[in-house]
Amino acid sequence: GKVELGGGLSDKYNNAVMLNSFKNKRKLAGYGIMSNVGMTNLDWQDAQNYGGGLDGMTSGVDDDGGMWISYSGDDDNNYWGGRNGIPQNWNGGLHYSDKFGKDDKQSFNSGYKYTKVNAPAVSSSFSKTFLPDSSWNTNSFSNNFNSNIKHAVNLTMEFFLDSANSIKWTTKANKKDTRSTSDYYTESILESGDTINNSKRYSNNTGKNNSLNSTILWRHKFKKISRTLSVNTDLSWSDSKNNGLLYSLNKYYKDAMVNEIDTTDQLNVRNSDAKGISTKIAYTEPLAKDFYLELSHMISYNGNSNDRITYSKSNNGKYEDIIDTLSNSFIFNRLVNTPGLNFRVNKKKYNISFGAAVGFSNFIQKNITESSKTTYNYTNFFPRASYTYKFKPSENIRINYNGSSHAPSLEQLQPIRVNTDPLNIYVGNPGLKQSFQHSINAGYNFYNVLKERNLWTNLSLNLTQNAFVNASAVDSVGKRTYQTVNADGVYNLNFYSDYGFKLKNKIRLGFGPTGNASRNIDFINGVKNITTTSSYGLRFNASKNKENKFD
Repeated sequence: GKVELGGGLSDKYNNAVMLNSFKNKRKLAGYGIMSNVGMTNLDWQDAQNYGGGLDGMTSGVDDDGGMWISYSGDDDNNYWGGRNGIPQNWNGGLHYSDKFGKDDKQSFNSGYKYTKVNAPAVSSSFSKTFLPDSSWNTNSFSNNFNSNIKHAVNLTMEFFLDSANSIKWTTKANKKDTRSTSDYYTESILESGDTINNSKRYSNNTGKNNSLNSTILWRHKFKKISRTLSVNTDLSWSDSKNNGLLYSLNKYYKDAMVNEIDTTDQLNVRNSDAKGISTKIAYTEPLAKDFYLELSHMISYNGNSNDRITYSKSNNGKYEDIIDTLSNSFIFNRLVNTPGLNFRVNKKKYNISFGAAVGFSNFIQKNITESSKTTYNYTNFFPRASYTYKFKPSENIRINYNGSSHAPSLEQLQPIRVNTDPLNIYVGNPGLKQSFQHSINAGYNFYNVLKERNLWTNLSLNLTQNAFVNASAVDSVGKRTYQTVNADGVYNLNFYSDYGFKLKNKIRLGFGPTGNASRNIDFINGVKNITTTSSYGLRFNASKNKENKFD
């Protein structure tokens, strides 16, 4: 077991406990966390000791046999990074796993997790807006509170039927309740000091979200070495019900006098559900020594429904009158077929792989409210290629390329006005084209065991054609209406390096230059804005350790 207790000034606390019980291959584990300093989950090491794993962690094997592990974090985050406020957190979980059967080839892994996070936050922002003929300053202040309660269950079973066949079944279910309130004030002031608008807004929202995902994977190994067949089927379901009250008082000025007052008092109801099934068949065939063919085909279907209904108050004071311009009901169905072909060459000195997949997508959007139907057909191309050359077992150079198409989302296409923020109104764009991203990654690495020297380098470039960007229209009183449009020329370039060596006194030093450059695009009142950002730096580190003593 493990117990951590921490306390500090201003009623700060950070407490955690974990208990484990082992018997042969069986494991029982439980943990609990109570913290208000930002810790909302187990860290990497504790999660592995606990045995429940981490949501968002994926692993795999490269074409050259190298292992990789990636962790993106679950939707509660290990720490409250990137969000407003410092949360109060209550978090706990139970885990049970066992292995059984001949040679312990059958396994069972299960877990339950409970999370409650309350996060109050106070924020302020000061910004400046530039238009061709005017500019103004905007000051905003908000007082927010968010509360999330989540129950999560996971189950994994793996069976080796015989030496050639195995089945793995994984299921995850989540139930999440959310509540949020926001008290917000903003004002925009011209350079002359005259006010052009101000807005007071209060909102109160609740949501219930449920989801279920299940995957079953069958793998078969033929008698011929490297000839394999696998079938993977994914099932998914989600349901979301959200209710929100919105009240805002908006004032617009002309010549420093109130010219217009706009009051919003409404109830927003948004319900959605999604169902999906996909199956991928993959076959590997050795064409010659060190030369392999990989064939695959995936077919997937997703059905989504989205109901957004906005009510205003009727004469009896209840929210009963539907606002037609802010209400709509949509059904969005997607059928995608993706055949793929890939070749792989594994040599002692180098590895090469190249191939492509093509996705044929059919989207059907039904506007139930207006009894209309729109069909979208996309052909998505996914080329890929990689090359690795090994000068020595511990020295190599590599370059990878991946291309991928991305279709617009229902929210981006759906032509319905959303006035949650009356000063910033988003509308859909049914004329969006799909985007295409080119991703290039290159690097050179070496590690000298005897001299304890190393060099790690990585250069990556992401270039997007028909990127999804914002186009805004701002009027003279500061009202902004915006939507998603396509634009070319968006990119992001990153460089990382680290050269390390050890001195005679066993201190290890490392340093290396880093750099980043990016280009983004948006439109304001028809004017194209290009924002380029670049940064560079030098990393330096020093370390020393003595085994079982210190680091």
